Amino acid sequence: MNIGSSIEVVNGNIIMEANQQAVPTAVDFVGIDVEGATIISTGSGSITVNGKGGNTSTYRHGVHVRSGGDIIGGNSGNVTINGTGGPTNFSVGIVVSGAGSTVSSTGANVSLTGLGGAGSQNNHGIIIDMGGLVTAGGNGAVSVTGTGG
Repeated sequence: MNIGSSIEVVNGNIIMEANQQAVPTAVDFVGIDVEGATIISTGSGSITVNGKGGNTSTYRHGVHVRSGGDIIGGNSGNVTINGTGGPTNFSVGIVVSGAGSTVSSTGANVSLTGLGGAGSQNNHGIIIDMGGLVTAGGNGAVSVTGTGG
């Protein structure tokens, strides 16, 4: 998603998917890149994001929330993010990185499941760093499950 762009719904669901076929596309890309953009579902809607990185070059993350990007769920429904890094080095399943970059809700459960790429170096399941934040408000629970490649 481009900087400053947004996808917003009220009491509705959002499903975003990239590169979900069995053999990843032979291109150099991040599956879903939320760079300075916003995905938000207010009220009762759910958000599902499934991303798999491309299979060339390095740093082919499944889902990357960065540069102040936000994925924000409402007070019910779930926020579910599944990311798989590409089959190269430094390919992480899910990255939430940088001040102001968040995956959150106002009460819904938040679940992150990341699988690192199949390369031989630094293929973590999930990285949350440099001020990135994962949180759930109200009675929501947070689940973070990462498996290195």
